[in-house]
Amino acid sequence: MEIMGRFSLEYSDVKVGYDLLKEEDENELVRKTFDLAQSISNSKGKKLIAFFDEFGDLAKFGQDFIKKLRSYFQTHSNVVYIFAGSQQSVMDDIFLNSDNAFFNFATLMRIGRLSNESIETFTRELILNKKISFDDEAVATLIQSVNGHPFYAMKLLQEGYICFLMENNGEFSISAKNVHQAIEKILFDNAIYFETLWQKLNSKKHKGSIVKELAIEGFKSGDKVSLSYKSQMIKELKDDGIIDENKQFFDPMFLEWLHSPNE
Repeated sequence: MEIMGRFSLEYSDVKVGYDLLKEEDENELVRKTFDLAQSISNSKGKKLIAFFDEFGDLAKFGQDFIKKLRSYFQTHSNVVYIFAGSQQSVMDDIFLNSDNAFFNFATLMRIGRLSNESIETFTRELILNKKISFDDEAVATLIQSVNGHPFYAMKLLQEGYICFLMENNGEFSISAKNVHQAIEKILFDNAIYFETLWQKLNSKKHKGSIVKELAIEGFKSGDKVSLSYKSQMIKELKDDGIIDENKQFFDPMFLEWLHSPNE
């Protein structure tokens, strides 16, 4: 809020910044803040879509804050709210726990993995610049690498095409080599994030070892970890959004990073 006071943003007759912070009544300040989307919608006479990413982080502020948020949102008639979150257990608790304020407030949509068949069909039918396409080996490599992950499927298509253009060798087919180059590019771009995530996982005793065991076939954590403790850590990994119910990694590029020699 202190930072907001240093700038001013105006959208029609809605002002955010110093004018908002001049409000001395704390309850009125909260109301104006949470009613911002509705205010913009009213001023333009149109419905507005407000998107909240990592909505589960709100749980850190406590139930009183979430209740306050719900009390304002439920009065907004011209705003559609979309809430997204990567931690499934936290999102489920917010929207499916009958003790929470957002219970039954929204329709839940789980973005699952794409089928290999749908990725293959899309990739084979994708013709870039009316003549450039992915060859069979490239399609197979892409499918194997993304494990149905929607974002990385599109990301590898984009980066693979860029790697192909950078080579500029006169060919008309994007090869598996280009897909592997795209994977290396993604790993390089996300290295700091993966390293930070790995350090966080390693902060709890044996948790990193269990992640390695899940990621690398044949790795064993030995007798140092009891079955009960291992089960507890696996549950935490599910709650953290690292693995799914089938103990598959949600992020295939993090899994690739775990396999890389630089880790």
